[in-house]
Amino acid sequence: MYMITKRQKTISLLATIIILSVSQAEAVVVPTGPAGPAGPQGLQGIPGPKGAAGPAGTGPVGTAKGDMQWWNGRAWVGIKVGANNTTLKNCDGIPTWVADHCGFIIGDTGPAGGKVFYLTDAAGKHGLEAAPADQTSGIRWDCFGKIVNSASGTAIGTGKANTAHVIPQCGIDSAASVAATYALNGYSDWYLPSKDELALLYAQKNKVSSLYRYFYWSSTVVGQSAKGTYALNFADGTENTNRSN
Repeated sequence: MYMITKRQKTISLLATIIILSVSQAEAVVVPTGPAGPAGPQGLQGIPGPKGAAGPAGTGPVGTAKGDMQWWNGRAWVGIKVGANNTTLKNCDGIPTWVADHCGFIIGDTGPAGGKVFYLTDAAGKHGLEAAPADQTSGIRWDCFGKIVNSASGTAIGTGKANTAHVIPQCGIDSAASVAATYALNGYSDWYLPSKDELALLYAQKNKVSSLYRYFYWSSTVVGQSAKGTYALNFADGTENTNRSN
């Protein structure tokens, strides 16, 4: 019953050989092939919930509604809101609120409250103003018969120095003193004009409405004797060099 015949043994050996052959084939290592192309991008997910609002922002101290800032090349500079009926214009690269134009022109009311009658630059930033109204009528130069020193300047820009020299020599009731003690719009650097400054004012008399048709004093004394001063008649432009009282 347990006898193994020759034929059976042969079959067993063949089966054993086949099994070994299969086992050896499974042990062979095959190299990994190249990666395939990336697949298409998937659909975007739905947005997340909105975050909470941040705290309210604040501006620099002292700012008000309508104020602005501009970059001057180095820092942010504040610009206060302009007055009613003014326009923000670019004046020499600086945003400026103006009523009509950048700078001043002849006949404008200047920063000191007077009428602009002379400009020293094309931008209209510097010049001379005349007080908007006469300060007195019939005021004396008040140096009659006196020799006044150091007040002979006639050129534009010399009136202030002339005025300063006249006052201590002629007294506080002189025309020079009245001009020097005048103040308007926070400005107290007013003075009696020199001969040439007075001539400039006369040339613009039609644009400076406060002027009248009579003589106006200058601060320029006459000649080496310095006992008189130049005055100019705004009716016809004639000079008077003998009135020093």
